Amino acid sequence: MQTKVKLTKRVVSLATALVTGLSAVGVTGIPGGVFGTLSASAEDGHNYVNGFCTDEGCASPYEPATEENGTYQIANAGNLYWFAEQVNDGNANLNAALTTDIVVNEGNVAGCNGTKDESWRDWEPIGNDSSEYSGTFDGKGHTISGLYFFSDSYEANIVGVVGYLKTGTIQNIGLENSYFYSSNGSYIAGICGYNEGGTIDNCYNAGNINGQQGVGGICGRNNGVFKFASFSFIAGVIKNCYNTGNISGSHSKIGGVCGLNNFTLENCYNTGNVTGGTSASFVGGIVGNNYIDNRNSGYTFRNCYNTGTVTGKSSFGAVYGSDTYKDAQNCYYLSETEVPESDGISGKTADQFASGEVTYLLNGSKPGDANIFRQNLDNGEPTDATPVLDSAHDVVYEGKLCTSGTGYTNDEDSTSEIHAWDEDGFCKNDDTHYQPAVKNAENVYEISNAGQLYWFASEVNGGNCVNAILTKDIVVNKGDVAGCEGTKTKGWREWTPISYYFDQKMGDFDGKGHTISGLYCNDKNNDAGLFARAGHIRISNVGVINSYIKGKENAGGITAKNDSYGSIRNCYSICTVSGYDDNAKVGGICGSSSYEIENCYSVSNGGVCSANSATIGNCYYLSDSETDDIDGTTAKTAEQFKNGEVCYLLNGGKSDETIAFYQTIGEDDYPVLDSTRKTVYADTDCDGSALNYTNGSDVSQSDHDWDDNGFCKNYPTHYQKPEEVNGVYQIANAGQLYWFAAYVNTYDYFLLGTL
Repeated sequence: MQTKVKLTKRVVSLATALVTGLSAVGVTGIPGGVFGTLSASAEDGHNYVNGFCTDEGCASPYEPATEENGTYQIANAGNLYWFAEQVNDGNANLNAALTTDIVVNEGNVAGCNGTKDESWRDWEPIGNDSSEYSGTFDGKGHTISGLYFFSDSYEANIVGVVGYLKTGTIQNIGLENSYFYSSNGSYIAGICGYNEGGTIDNCYNAGNINGQQGVGGICGRNNGVFKFASFSFIAGVIKNCYNTGNISGSHSKIGGVCGLNNFTLENCYNTGNVTGGTSASFVGGIVGNNYIDNRNSGYTFRNCYNTGTVTGKSSFGAVYGSDTYKDAQNCYYLSETEVPESDGISGKTADQFASGEVTYLLNGSKPGDANIFRQNLDNGEPTDATPVLDSAHDVVYEGKLCTSGTGYTNDEDSTSEIHAWDEDGFCKNDDTHYQPAVKNAENVYEISNAGQLYWFASEVNGGNCVNAILTKDIVVNKGDVAGCEGTKTKGWREWTPISYYFDQKMGDFDGKGHTISGLYCNDKNNDAGLFARAGHIRISNVGVINSYIKGKENAGGITAKNDSYGSIRNCYSICTVSGYDDNAKVGGICGSSSYEIENCYSVSNGGVCSANSATIGNCYYLSDSETDDIDGTTAKTAEQFKNGEVCYLLNGGKSDETIAFYQTIGEDDYPVLDSTRKTVYADTDCDGSALNYTNGSDVSQSDHDWDDNGFCKNYPTHYQKPEEVNGVYQIANAGQLYWFAAYVNTYDYFLLGTL
């Protein structure tokens, strides 16, 4: 038995020199086996691109991979070709690992239909029937893409990333954008052509594969090695693999995962199309021909599913074409596909796949962290339509639906009441069930959809004092809700207002600059609004738009009644608001108020507020929307809203980082709370009157001519602004005192001043 050892570059160089020297002095007849197993090492002067030498006529065109702890590190396409060359030259037990995704040929290789681009390289698989690969080839989660193989030869057999695997291992690798074609060849597959006693684990194929017989997405044939000493087999194993590529064969034994299986195949799936030729037989979604003649030795075909289409001439089916001893266990297929049934295999609908049922069954109805198949259902991540072999996705648990019957969930603690949330946060089983909002680290609920808004309302109306913020714009109903004139469109949800009054604790509802649109609240017997009552709560930074709100005695876009330490700041209403009673109190912000409202505007019916017994400050309304002026509210024309004036005023005449309202002049008809829009600036004269408004920061203001007492000589009602030191205004004269009083009375109740 010859023992092969890896020689260092220096040893190879010395050996080469020795051979050259011996030849020079006439010593000949050295056996080829002495140095025949040595491979060319990289020499100084090579110019590699993607691991291929660009020097014309180079005898060693591939960049050698480096070895670390007995494993060659494949870092580029040239390294991959070099490694294949080493194995095919007889070094069959070498180990390799990918250190990055490998791209061999670029362009649409998978879809080339056999037409080769002149720049593409042909692929020679790792291992063949003269040098069966027996090492470990570990992709480390990386991919190989752009492999091209095409042949009409009858000798073009055993094709894959690895051609022939014997008692070795291929694992953790994906093949993408590749094309393998052998019109007269046997055992053609994406990952491994022929597996004899080896293991193929956690691999996938997304390339297009075409052969004559023994064709599969993962493996052409899965066989074993018989050990005479123990009179037993070393089983070939395919596990935890999947295929999404198109698999075609002209003759027989054609499968989405494996063409011919004689040993263990488990935890695999296929979503690609499997096509047999006009005379093809033994064609299956998972395996073409399953023939496990050692079924009493523990070899299995189990836990697999297929959703791809399957066509053939004879003996073709959804999971297998033929299963001689009926070994298939716990396998499933998509019943909607026009595929003949495989005997003993259960068809499942797309809804059953999407629900998590098939995932649960594939795992043996035993959920846990060790589950191979996973599926995101209701964990807040993008949902999976079918089971996946990705441990980053979630475990599926069985439980009871929120209505009746069996359901599936990712929440182990909610198996007693499973919901199926749609994208708007309403349960598909019962749309009166609402998705709970998520509580953040500050103990505040984050509302990201309409269902969570309804959930928040039900929590508060049920007596729970909870705080909330919006994380997105919320759309309850679509269409022209504001203009519906009270006629509810089929499918619209009715809104039950939030009634917030907890005298033991202040609450917060912060829109964070977002809007709520599509509220339909039409109630002859009760008050109407986003809130029915706002007491002991701060409502801020939210706009109610495109909504229809009509209540009995009080109606408001934000709240019907604002009372008992209620506070509304930086809010707006662009909707239709009205009341049923002749003397109903109607306003865009609130119907009636006994507490503070600041920095708000309304273009809804009734102006800002219909009845007020407290202070309203710096609020504006569309001039034709209110007949009775209320202190603290100012009518503005549509043009004054559109040109940026109202936005500038709502921000207290500021254009700095403290502002709440924004408006892109020329695009936005009204101010918004969206900071992705633009800041409004103003050119003013010395009396503070704006000359024009702009989104540019290059603005100017005429200078005041102050007298000794801090009053403007041009406009005695203009007061000198005092200096601010550490948040306290330093009042040094009478004019500054007047300025301080005017500012407090107009904008801010909480300023500090000192004489």
